Amino acid sequence: MVTGSSDGIGKGFAEELCHRGFNVVLHGRNERKLNAVRDALLKRWPQREVRVIVFDAINDLSDSARLEATVASLRDIEVRILVNNIASAGTSGRLWRPLADTPGSDVAQMIDVSTRFPTDLTRLLLPQLVKSQPALIMNIGSGASEAGTPYVSVLSATKAFTKQWSRSLKAEMAAERHDVEVICIMVGMVATTPDRKTTFLVPSPRQMAKGSLDVVGCGRCVTWGYWPHALQFGTIFAMPEWLVTKLITGIAKKEKAAEEAKMKQR
Repeated sequence: MVTGSSDGIGKGFAEELCHRGFNVVLHGRNERKLNAVRDALLKRWPQREVRVIVFDAINDLSDSARLEATVASLRDIEVRILVNNIASAGTSGRLWRPLADTPGSDVAQMIDVSTRFPTDLTRLLLPQLVKSQPALIMNIGSGASEAGTPYVSVLSATKAFTKQWSRSLKAEMAAERHDVEVICIMVGMVATTPDRKTTFLVPSPRQMAKGSLDVVGCGRCVTWGYWPHALQFGTIFAMPEWLVTKLITGIAKKEKAAEEAKMKQR
């Protein structure tokens, strides 16, 4: 099961898992987009089974019965992999902006979608994963949790939650003697939009997914899924803190300006 799989990194994971022989459950909130992804996957891999699960993690998260019913609908299949990929920038679609200019509703959404939803989904799906063990829980983190990143303070904090939650859950699986690997994949820039071109340091979503799945079983709980990202961030974090802050701030300002220009064109 891959959350947030109608586009971006989630779609990349769905493609790579189908390529590796897995049947896939696609999750998202837009049924039309999910069906289009399913049709595209089945066209390329007709021997696979692809199921669509629609759940709006933004508007329906407070409805615990609905989430329980969504997970219950999967009990007829063997779930061995859960990729917690979904994150939210809020209803406004703005990601890069000062905290004081961020509506409270957007703050709540970022926290709920990026922390509460994957936690509750994992909690409900864990009995099936344990039953199907060996199993895998892959949580998608971010390099933004590794350094002070202006204009994305809330989202950065949710990714720090993802990292520590992964470590604790991995320890819990070991304590309970469950063969369920928990791994947090750190991610840098990925070409998830048409205006962000693929480069050596900016992989395509499919490349990101491939690298992430390749590190499964490495023994580390928190690791980079795309080795150039590890090289890039390792080099940055070896610098003095003041220089790291200057570099990250420069990148953040550039992203903020690009987002603002894009919003004005709409």
